[in-house]
Amino acid sequence: MKRLFFVPLFFLLFSKAGLAQYEGQSGIQLFYQRDQGFDFRSGSAAFDVQSVHLNGGGFGFDYGITDWFALWSQVAFYSGVRQGGISMNLINEIQGMKLTSPGKGPFRVYAKGGVGFTRYIFEFPGFRAVDYGQAFNYGGGLQIKVSGGMSLILEATQLAVSLPNLTGAPGRDKWDASTLFITGIAFHF
Repeated sequence: MKRLFFVPLFFLLFSKAGLAQYEGQSGIQLFYQRDQGFDFRSGSAAFDVQSVHLNGGGFGFDYGITDWFALWSQVAFYSGVRQGGISMNLINEIQGMKLTSPGKGPFRVYAKGGVGFTRYIFEFPGFRAVDYGQAFNYGGGLQIKVSGGMSLILEATQLAVSLPNLTGAPGRDKWDASTLFITGIAFHF
């Protein structure tokens, strides 16, 4: 009989505490990013890429559960690589968690990490191919409040992506890890 009383009481108290703690702020981000060194040794000299700087941009969403914890998702489009008659473009989609420093001041430091996928779009002479790989992202940044509903975002993250198997060669690269520098704006609501 005690269990019948304490189980509903437990859920009632903790659900009320969770609602009372909600102070989160959700938002939309628009950003520009630069990959500092994308490397891809495919196993064929026709398409080996060494330390190419990829530029791109994208958008993201933050869902603030509390003032210091949020779930985020972002999509980034990269400029791609062209070599000979082959071109490769990338689209990256990642979602994860974000921890923000407490406080109400104009400067907020945050750390984030997430997982997702990368879509590789290859254009060869005469045909087109698509491949998908895994992506892992972690890093941190600074959010600077500009006005009531808008912030400037400055961020540095590490992005690790699995690379497509174009040739099946034994010495090919399977992963690439690069540093991303991101700047953008966030609109909060």
